[in-house]
Amino acid sequence: MKFLLPLLFLLALIQVKAQNRTFTIDYDNDTFLKDGKPFRYISGSVHYFRIPRDLWHDRLQKIRAAGFNSIQFVVQWNLHEPQPGQYNFEGRFDVEAFIRMAGDLGLYVILRPGPYICAERNGGGLPFWLYKLHPDIKLRSSDPNFLNYVDKWWDVLMVKMKPLLYKNGGPIIMSQLENEYGSYGLQTGYCDVEYLAHLRDKSWEHFGTDTLLYTTDGDSIDYVRCGRVQGAYATVDFGMGRNVTDSFHVQRLFEPQGPLVNSEYYPGWLDYWNQPHQMADFNMSVKSFEDILETGANVNVYMAHGGTSFAFENGANNPPFQVEPTSYDYDALISEPGDLTDKYFAFKSVIAKYLPIPSIEVNETTPKANYGRVPLNYVTSIFQGPMKFAQNNTNPMTFEDLNQEAGYVFYETAITEMFTDPAELQVNDLHDRANIYVNQEFVGILSRGEDCLTFPISVRKGDRLQLLVENQGRIGYGAYAKDFKGITSNVTLAGHALQDWSMFTMPLDDGPTLDNQLKRLQALQKTDPKFAQDTLTSFKEAVNNGQGGFWRGTFKIPCSETIANETFLNLPGWSKGVAFLNGFNLGRYWPIVGPQITLYVPSVLLKPACQENSLVIFEQQKPGCDTQNGCWVELVDTPNINGPTPLKPQETITYEKYSRSYNEL
Repeated sequence: MKFLLPLLFLLALIQVKAQNRTFTIDYDNDTFLKDGKPFRYISGSVHYFRIPRDLWHDRLQKIRAAGFNSIQFVVQWNLHEPQPGQYNFEGRFDVEAFIRMAGDLGLYVILRPGPYICAERNGGGLPFWLYKLHPDIKLRSSDPNFLNYVDKWWDVLMVKMKPLLYKNGGPIIMSQLENEYGSYGLQTGYCDVEYLAHLRDKSWEHFGTDTLLYTTDGDSIDYVRCGRVQGAYATVDFGMGRNVTDSFHVQRLFEPQGPLVNSEYYPGWLDYWNQPHQMADFNMSVKSFEDILETGANVNVYMAHGGTSFAFENGANNPPFQVEPTSYDYDALISEPGDLTDKYFAFKSVIAKYLPIPSIEVNETTPKANYGRVPLNYVTSIFQGPMKFAQNNTNPMTFEDLNQEAGYVFYETAITEMFTDPAELQVNDLHDRANIYVNQEFVGILSRGEDCLTFPISVRKGDRLQLLVENQGRIGYGAYAKDFKGITSNVTLAGHALQDWSMFTMPLDDGPTLDNQLKRLQALQKTDPKFAQDTLTSFKEAVNNGQGGFWRGTFKIPCSETIANETFLNLPGWSKGVAFLNGFNLGRYWPIVGPQITLYVPSVLLKPACQENSLVIFEQQKPGCDTQNGCWVELVDTPNINGPTPLKPQETITYEKYSRSYNEL
């Protein structure tokens, strides 16, 4: 009993202390109040899902070491609920563990739970199954079909977030409603105040009315007017080169008193395939950051560390349809492999004028290694690969019809009559890219992004027409968020609609199983002469005619390395595809258009000290093979995300905020 009383007293003291934790706004003095005292945050954006879990601590610690006292991040709905009612909070999706780690390192957390997040992510974070279940659904609106699933999702997420609120002893000080809704409202022509009010009320239901909510919109009067809602503090976002006074004047029109806040200050910018890598003007980036802090404002730097859009997690924008690459380096303060940049130290010097810099030692660079060439063996073509028969149908079926989120779908039909030679193949509603085959022979490519939707082909009655269709990433910004994938309307040949299609799915969503399947096929090549001969014939077709297929190789890290180093996958001569390391999807590669040439290979994914590592390449087009050296890729110690591109800087396609090039600022 004598031990129980002090314990009960201690628990009561902790509870009282937690109850006294508050985060509010002092409107009279234009500041936030933390526990009743003026507080200013200087925050850096970082995304847990873009970093292997074992590297979270390194990245968060480096953000704290720069003087940031907070982080801001989004929660991506479609990663956590890939199918209705099926939830995933494991590994790099364990958002609770990420928040607790940030708090342990002395970082406060600004939560952005969506439901829409943008963030150059697949579908802006919205699950594809929303419009699979309800094709006419109105996303990001008060449509009951949408709100019903938002409520179910938040009933799961917010329960996990509530104990982590600042008032409950955790690090979360604020929570955002939606994301830049004003842009979407103006793009669609309808500002749905009922929708925003519903999100506000749902947040209060879980968090209580004493939890500070806020909205974020671009520094335009129309954007903020459309995106704000009573009960949530309105903030703005803007990048370098803007007139800071004018931008904050927009916020002041809607929040005459209270703290100034730039919720997204851009020190860098996003990339697109085919377009030059974006590099912000260094001096302007630093100066604009300091100009913001000189006003006394709070600021979040988007991004402090960008990371990587692994697997098929990249998004796209439209119109025009532009696809984001695997790297999300963003020209941020901390590079994709975790190196501290000159911009990092410049921002740290600026922060030091306004906040104390903690004494934390961090490595300025991460150890990197050149592990050399990895020989690859051809295993199988796309026609004998991991495709699964899905369904026959009169007309082509979409990914949604087939309940497939990402990856590829293979479409096949028979030519049942005679056509002119050549005949024009047309797929007007292709989403997004298709390799064309006749009797399994590669003949051409159709592409939504390049607006190439017709192609002349030569066919005879009885031939088989095949289309391998790639989902390049669901639209994450703009009015066209409902982005059905695959072939979404009729396919015509010389104006005649082709019918009676067979669909085969190839989601490539299970890397370990894929690796094992290919390993077994490799073993079969050694024991079955006929299979080996068929594979050789298929290999020649893949190399000579660009048919596409699967390659697999193994390699070992030197026995002296008990801990592997960071490295980068370089694919000289390879065209376009996906790479898997030890069953983990590293992401898409497309070096023939740039700007990203190499793929980041985190050290924590490698097996060190003489253990066997497996590398699988799915090449959609022509592989990097030659007669002397065979097929190979290499692991190098230097990244290259700034390679040559078809478009030059002055030709960069632009529209609104998310395609603006820094060359234009």
